[in-house]
Amino acid sequence: MTSVLLVDDDPDLRLLLRYSLSDEGFDIVGDAANGQDGVEQARCLQPDLIILDLVMPVLDGLTALPQLAEVAPDSAVVVLSVETDAEMRGRALTLGAQAFISKPTTTQHLAGVLAVVAAA
Repeated sequence: MTSVLLVDDDPDLRLLLRYSLSDEGFDIVGDAANGQDGVEQARCLQPDLIILDLVMPVLDGLTALPQLAEVAPDSAVVVLSVETDAEMRGRALTLGAQAFISKPTTTQHLAGVLAVVAAA
């Protein structure tokens, strides 16, 4: 089972993702409300996948990306963000994200992208 860490400042979205992705067969091993907590949890949990928001307090997703690569080098990062700007997408991918999904999205679409990234 693919382990997933959720990093997003919206508690309702984290809860929704926890339940819906669990129903899709993913093992949600942790969640964090900001990039700093996400980096610490990634260091401890070493998940297969990290779902990362870009706009968060304390430490934003773009700043967290290189730190995540350092502390959890085998974890793949999928950005899930309201940011739709092509420049922001490009920066996230350049900094190490394996995929970028714009909010809102369906659980099925997200699960499909996660499955592809996990299999790569």
